[in-house]
Amino acid sequence: MLLKSLLPITVISANELDQLIDSAELLVADLAGPKVMKLDNGNIIKLFRRKRLLSSAMFAPYAVRFTNNAFKLKTLDIPTITPLSLVYCRQRKIHIIEYQPLDGELLRGLLQESKDNKLFELTAEFIAGLHNKGVYFRSLHFENIIYHGSRLGLIDIADMKIYPGPLSHSLRKRNFHHFMRYPADAELIHRYGEDKFAAIYQKALQNKNNIA
Repeated sequence: MLLKSLLPITVISANELDQLIDSAELLVADLAGPKVMKLDNGNIIKLFRRKRLLSSAMFAPYAVRFTNNAFKLKTLDIPTITPLSLVYCRQRKIHIIEYQPLDGELLRGLLQESKDNKLFELTAEFIAGLHNKGVYFRSLHFENIIYHGSRLGLIDIADMKIYPGPLSHSLRKRNFHHFMRYPADAELIHRYGEDKFAAIYQKALQNKNNIA
């Protein structure tokens, strides 16, 4: 069954897609072409191409997952991007999302520069809050977490599943396994102290009212 989008999908032509791309500033590209672009109004457009003919993206397009996850995170009071529109070009088999970005700074850079342990403590509490709220973020790493005001929030949220209750021990362990695959982040946790980070996480995990 096709995953239903929480945002209406508008179909556009290849010509309209080209006009949209031409009107935006390129931020990120790969061998397939543009991936992330910035519009004159400051909004971001993100392009999603189906990489394989047969994949789960046939029934649950990543653009729809990305959009739906944003709305679900907002209901959990977790800061994230704000989807504005979702379009699809059948001729190119490309979905395009326009969204308002989440203002703030990437956490990895802040932690690398910071000598204040409070930010590490906030990070451990934030991850515990995600897990308490049932958020299993496969792409959990410090480049996908934004320091937003006095809080943390998430970006690049397509690869995520949100459960109706707190994550099980096995899912939390698996999520940290994903997280520790990134050498830069593992080194930051080591610098702060793995035992200290784990202790703050466990304490925050016991708080059932913890909202990330």
